[in-house]
Amino acid sequence: MNNSNTPTTLDNGLNKRGWTTLKTILKTLLSLFFICPGISFLSDSSIITGMCLIIGGLMIFPVRQNFIEKLVKRPIARRVKYSLIAVLIFIAAINDKSFKASRSINRKKSQMEAKQQTPTTPNNSESKNETTDSIVAGQRQVAEKEAENESDRQDRIKRQFNAWNGAHMKLEFYIKENMNDPESFEHIETTYFDKGDYLVVIMKFRGKNAFGGKVINYVRAKVDLDGNVIKILGAE
Repeated sequence: MNNSNTPTTLDNGLNKRGWTTLKTILKTLLSLFFICPGISFLSDSSIITGMCLIIGGLMIFPVRQNFIEKLVKRPIARRVKYSLIAVLIFIAAINDKSFKASRSINRKKSQMEAKQQTPTTPNNSESKNETTDSIVAGQRQVAEKEAENESDRQDRIKRQFNAWNGAHMKLEFYIKENMNDPESFEHIETTYFDKGDYLVVIMKFRGKNAFGGKVINYVRAKVDLDGNVIKILGAE
């Protein structure tokens, strides 16, 4: 009987040893799964998250005497151990989420401050084009307005002169009123100088003098842009 049971006992021992080795490998991998990211979090300034993961990984690490148990100098029940690991992982997750949110807010704040401190320059092609287009449009409007005003002004000046002989009509009327014989008036030539706000008109004409003889006369007058005689500047 004893000889027949011996192989079975050896097989059970080998199976138990193999299962123990597999558990040790799995626990080692699981502990490294927490410890390595924990070290990474420590280098990334998230100290609480890193420490929680490292401590949790050390509690899983399969050494003869667990590191944590060695520190507290007493064995820790399996249920308590895994409860502590779950709490540490939960704390690490919450802290990591808060840390990322805080870092995102700080990054956006820094970007806004940098944007506010950066002076606006005319190097931006879009804003430069908009400014140029605005200036060109404004200059075009001014030019069109000036051209329109100049056209109206020239029309006002043109209406002052007789289209048939070129005489300045209101100045001719003024001269006839002051002649000895208005019916003897004969227009010869009229010229003018544009002074901006007014015109200087020079009229050459023939008419009878006080003795009845026809003589050539010149009248130089200042007139406004509507043709009204403002002042006689000279007469010959």
